[in-house]
Amino acid sequence: MVQFVCRPTSGFDPASEIKVAKALESLDDEWTIIHSVAWQGRRGKRQGDGEADFVLLSKSVGAIILEVKGGGVFLESGRWMSEDRHGDMYPIKDPFVQATASKVALHKWLSDTLSLDVPTMHAVAFPDVSMPPNLGPAGRPEIVIDRSGLTDITGRVEKIVSHWNLSCSLGAKEMKRIVNALAPTVAVRRTLADDTYDAEHALVRLTDEQRRAFSGLRRARRAAVFGGPGTGKTLLASEKAAQLADEGHKTLLVCYNALLAQALARSEVLKDVRVSTYHSLCFSELKRAGPAIPTPVPEAWWEHDAPLSLIEACGVSKENYDAIVVDEGQDFSADWLQSLVAILSDGVASPFYVFADADQKLWSRNWEPEPDWFPYELTINCRNTEPIASRVRAVVRKDGSSLGASGPTPKWSQKDKSADVPDFVCNLVARLIEDGFEASDIAVLCEDAVIARELAQKSVGSAVFCQFGGKGVVAETIARFKGLDAPAVVLVLKDGNLEPDRDAYVGFSRARSYLHVVGPTARQRPTHWNDS
Repeated sequence: MVQFVCRPTSGFDPASEIKVAKALESLDDEWTIIHSVAWQGRRGKRQGDGEADFVLLSKSVGAIILEVKGGGVFLESGRWMSEDRHGDMYPIKDPFVQATASKVALHKWLSDTLSLDVPTMHAVAFPDVSMPPNLGPAGRPEIVIDRSGLTDITGRVEKIVSHWNLSCSLGAKEMKRIVNALAPTVAVRRTLADDTYDAEHALVRLTDEQRRAFSGLRRARRAAVFGGPGTGKTLLASEKAAQLADEGHKTLLVCYNALLAQALARSEVLKDVRVSTYHSLCFSELKRAGPAIPTPVPEAWWEHDAPLSLIEACGVSKENYDAIVVDEGQDFSADWLQSLVAILSDGVASPFYVFADADQKLWSRNWEPEPDWFPYELTINCRNTEPIASRVRAVVRKDGSSLGASGPTPKWSQKDKSADVPDFVCNLVARLIEDGFEASDIAVLCEDAVIARELAQKSVGSAVFCQFGGKGVVAETIARFKGLDAPAVVLVLKDGNLEPDRDAYVGFSRARSYLHVVGPTARQRPTHWNDS
């Protein structure tokens, strides 16, 4: 039976492509089918890219690029026309020219990227019409699949292969490399808890929603991806940056949070990507280029002077990037993002992607994506257990869904006096360790930095409290830990009544499987704790 790595989805992809996919299901296990493939790379000093509706892969044949044209399609005096559902006619690109260009581009891309010489051929499918035999010199009948051809897709594919008369002998490892390059599988490990703690780790593959987002990002050079906590933004941002680097781009991944940047910089996936916070990027480039940095650095300098200073410094040092990915985009100002665009090597032709969650804005910077950017919304939480995910959604009164992993019900311990909190937290952490949690699985996140510093001086049995990156129970502020997560989170809130409660929103979502809130009862109202 044919293997589909990725297939079109009803309500998202054109009906014509769904119809073709249905027909391709009858091919045998010689074939691997990938839907909606796009690639980007460097050709010398220029950007290069390509896309295909379907790529059919075979160990003994190579690759077939299949371009799909749905609806009424006509060839009049050498010009290709299409008829929409209202009966209006409009010109379209020659599908055979498109398929040929994609074939040449994919063959070169596989050679440049994987050092593989994969025989590559092309064909065009017209699933909604019966095409005449004479489609011009480029439209040979042997490489056309029309409505009637869908009923004998095996025979039509055999004719395509016979027409091009190409063959190869790809091994299983080579096929896997090709499939992984064209349709990468993004996976993340998370810990699931039962009533106490389940130490088993489950490999949770991303949902179809995230796969479609990743596919869409391969087609668009400028995009803004929005999503709530746990929807895979940082994971997708990292994978996108790694993919761009693999394709030959000099790539920069920028975020706001220093601890997140430290964690990403240690990732083997990003070994060929420069990872930096925006602040560190400015400091390093200004230091290299020579402009003076004010000491101490006032907040106003970051908001107004830093972006221009970065552009000027990179102009002096000639430092630029082929592609830039921004995570935590909600914490960036429009000027910061424009300064990053300015240090791209090919301007608007260079890939530039921003991942953001408007509800996690802890700073008052009113950035909005450009109107011509490809927009994408992630809605499925694939990190938090459902009991925690529902608490996160309740804070901002938003609908959504999760992968449905079960877990313990989040708890709230009332503490109105901050002086009582450190000892209470120590006792709570001790109970969690007794229940089976490892010290390294626990993070205590504090809204008040004073409490975090006080905890850093304490220990629980043989376990000590430490900052992120140390060995022990992490004790950090909510703001510093944003973008990271832990299996178990003890969240320490202080008195306050702001809506939406962004600190609680961020803090709740850091917990993957266990959440225990310590704070005044009055804080339950802005978090809608009793409403969910």
